[in-house]
Amino acid sequence: MNYEPSAEEKLRRELDEARLRIAQLEARLEGASSGVVDPLERAPSNPTDSEFAHILLDTLHEAVVACDARGRLILFNRTAREWHGRDAAPLGPDEWAEGYGLFEADGVTPLARDRIPLAMALSGLRVRDAAMSVRAPGQPLRHMEADAAPFHDARGNLLGAVTTLRDVTTRKTLQRALETDRAQLALAMNMAKLVRWERDLATDVYTLNPAFYALYGTTAEQEGGMDMPMDVYLREFVHPDDRDAVLSAIMKGRTEASSGISSADHRIIRRDGEIRHITVRHTTLLDESGRSVKRVGANQDITERKELESSLETRSAQLALAMDMARLVRWEADPASGTLHLNDQFYALYGTTAEREGGYSMSYERYVREFFHPDDIPLFTQAAMAQLNNSDPRAVHTLVHRIIRRDGEMRHIRVRFFTMSDPGPRRVVGANQDITEQRLAEERLMQTTERLQEAQRIAQVGDWDWEPETGQSFWSDQTYHILGLDPVGPTGTYDTVLRLIHPEDRLPYIDTVNRALATGQPYERELRLVRPDGAHVHLLVRGRPILDESGKVERLHGTVQDITARKQAEEALLESRERLRRFTERVEESLRRTRTVLDQILECMPSALIAVDTRGVVTHWNKCAQELSGMSPAEALGAPLAEAFPWLSGQMASVHQAMQTGSPTGQERAHFAREGETRLLDIMVYPYGEGATEGAVLRLDDVTVRAAIENRMVQTEKMLSVGSLAGGMAHEINNPLSGILQSAQIIRRRLAPGTLANTQAAQRAGCSMEAILGYLEERGVLTFLNAIEQSGRRANAIVRNMLGFIRKSPTLKAPAALEDILERALELASTDYDLKRNFDFRRIRIERHYQADMPDVPCAAIEIEQVVLNLLTNAAHALACHDFGDREPAIALRLLRGEGCAVLEVEDNGPGMDEATRKKIFEPFFTTKKPGEGTGLGLSVSYFIITRNHGGSFSVESRPGAGTRFTIALPLADSQASCIAAP
Repeated sequence: MNYEPSAEEKLRRELDEARLRIAQLEARLEGASSGVVDPLERAPSNPTDSEFAHILLDTLHEAVVACDARGRLILFNRTAREWHGRDAAPLGPDEWAEGYGLFEADGVTPLARDRIPLAMALSGLRVRDAAMSVRAPGQPLRHMEADAAPFHDARGNLLGAVTTLRDVTTRKTLQRALETDRAQLALAMNMAKLVRWERDLATDVYTLNPAFYALYGTTAEQEGGMDMPMDVYLREFVHPDDRDAVLSAIMKGRTEASSGISSADHRIIRRDGEIRHITVRHTTLLDESGRSVKRVGANQDITERKELESSLETRSAQLALAMDMARLVRWEADPASGTLHLNDQFYALYGTTAEREGGYSMSYERYVREFFHPDDIPLFTQAAMAQLNNSDPRAVHTLVHRIIRRDGEMRHIRVRFFTMSDPGPRRVVGANQDITEQRLAEERLMQTTERLQEAQRIAQVGDWDWEPETGQSFWSDQTYHILGLDPVGPTGTYDTVLRLIHPEDRLPYIDTVNRALATGQPYERELRLVRPDGAHVHLLVRGRPILDESGKVERLHGTVQDITARKQAEEALLESRERLRRFTERVEESLRRTRTVLDQILECMPSALIAVDTRGVVTHWNKCAQELSGMSPAEALGAPLAEAFPWLSGQMASVHQAMQTGSPTGQERAHFAREGETRLLDIMVYPYGEGATEGAVLRLDDVTVRAAIENRMVQTEKMLSVGSLAGGMAHEINNPLSGILQSAQIIRRRLAPGTLANTQAAQRAGCSMEAILGYLEERGVLTFLNAIEQSGRRANAIVRNMLGFIRKSPTLKAPAALEDILERALELASTDYDLKRNFDFRRIRIERHYQADMPDVPCAAIEIEQVVLNLLTNAAHALACHDFGDREPAIALRLLRGEGCAVLEVEDNGPGMDEATRKKIFEPFFTTKKPGEGTGLGLSVSYFIITRNHGGSFSVESRPGAGTRFTIALPLADSQASCIAAP
């Protein structure tokens, strides 16, 4: 037969589980308010920070109160106002206790000034976890724990003090309830202690034992031996109020000779003054004549039982109330007829009455149809039938489903039932219980747990629990994350933590833990830890010993917080404070110099900075503004902006708008013309002032070069697209070109004499192969066919070179002949033609001067070909723009061997360039071509390829009207060692 716990036992279990969860939550949240004081030690730097700080403090669940050095309250957050029942008032420290309802922890004794945490902090002390209470008018007494600390300025002068108060009333109540539960638990778990005694009825002397004396808090040595007269026992140990009753019972037993067992209860007073309840059971020994000679008995300490009985009376009342509130409704069912027998409580649960439903009987089919949630009917019916067919007829079954009351409300119920067949026919007896609130509470608890875990993740706080005797540990997921461990891996232990602690902090931490285990006192310690991935972090570890009934440490519970960011901030703050202190000492003597430095900084800014007041009058005018406008600061300061810089007169509307709205405004790429040159300016207007706007600052940035770079980048992207398109076109051209060459080859085979198939076909046509060949020779058809083949092969070579140049290939170096690279580049360049400029590369005379026996050079052939092609193209474009008169445009290519390197020269007889242009020829985006005709990247990329990718050198020689010569030197060895061509 299955055992079903009683309602009282279930209530006890749920109450114990709730208390355990509350205790765990309080332990996890215990350190949440410890970080309030530190942020207040830093005074807000501006009104915005102050407003944010007050809003933040008003969201706290702790009361935060601060005062200045004279005791005037300067901060009284929302929680403080609610708990004290009033706003901050102009009261001095001597009036705080009475004005704000401050009492000692007993809730009766007013708190003296020197016991008020805020006043103690004002005197320079730091207060931690001070116990006190607050009673506001019309509110219940609140038990509080308070922290308080002074705060100072950078020189160490006292600025004031701040205190935080935490409401621990609920925790106090729970602690008292838990203490009662622990006493009851100890009574249920420990065996009763019985102490034996004997009393000689002739002498009225007790014969005792060490266990007896231990019960009474003394020893035989202290009491003069194992024998004790009855009057001494009554006088020394029996409670005065019980002595008469005990003496009366003793005298009654003397006169009534009986060998039966008698019992009585009374109170004793131990030697330490403690009052205990004992029960005395005794019997009388008779001699042969039936005369009473001795009384033997045993005393048992029933103090805990007495307290338990009192507590059980309270619990019984609570249980009765709980059973009534549990809303249990009973029912019976007849499986044979399918009829349910109900009652008024059942109908009340379903929002109806017996009269409305036609009596106290209802068919099971109707009950399911009219009250069950439709989605639960199949599963419930299947589960119920399976359990009813259970082989154990007395098994108690439990199912959960949803119902729909007559008013349409959906509720969750738990159904428990069992079958009965003795005596009488088989029937089902059960009870339904509304568990809707429990379901909602479980969902809220789950949400609360998830929020707690999220709060721990955000605050980087984890909690842990450790039993020293068993070594068992519990860590939250956040604890694993903080320590750099995987929560799904091996369970973390105390030894795991010790291995991760920094060696210099390990022994001090062990000493701290051992001291907490020995003294039972909580601890808090900062330490360094090295995670498994090698990362170093700073941790704040808090531990609180949990004691058993004997006062021995049973386990440690605590939190671990990652304070690495805080430590870094503290170090930075200390460093900042030290710098601020040194700066403050020098501020008076260096104020003028600082002003000068600031002016110099503003003068050195690459942007034009102009400050105006609310009237538009210039108040600051830096050097860049002077260069841009042509007006000196002496002329501009004090003048209206429209007069000092007339070009900005159109910006005055934006200036006034920025000052009115308090938001920056601006304009990009404004055209500014001066001395025949047009520049592009970005204009930004920033309002300034504390509280009300005091003026605006205009910043003008010359973005002409940046705009040009952006335009050139766009052009480069276009060129990349054109290159990709050219590659695709070359690939598409290659297909029909292959067909042309193949067809020409087939025609030549069809005209070949001596081939039987050709001879037979000519004969069928009525002519001979000789006649056909004679005709084709006479008309020049064979010459045209040769031209088709030559042109096709040339076009095929051009396409092949273009595809090889365009395709991306890995920049792997391999020995290559520079002569072949130059020829491929020439072949690609020969296809370059510009109709607009009447430019054709093939009209340029190419001179080749290649030294014999040139060795192969380790290089990326495609990259070198790209460089040479760029030089040839640039030379051809320069020649196309030059008037040669009777001369012929020419490009000379030279290959010669230098010292450890191969030298390549590309020289033209074009217009050349001046020295200023020559110095900038390799700079990115520099070009001598018209806008839109070049990106200015070709030579800079070529320079990078030669010098960086190949470890060579790249130089240029030129004079106006004397042509240009580019010289490239590439090392013969495959290394990055630089080489320079011999002059």
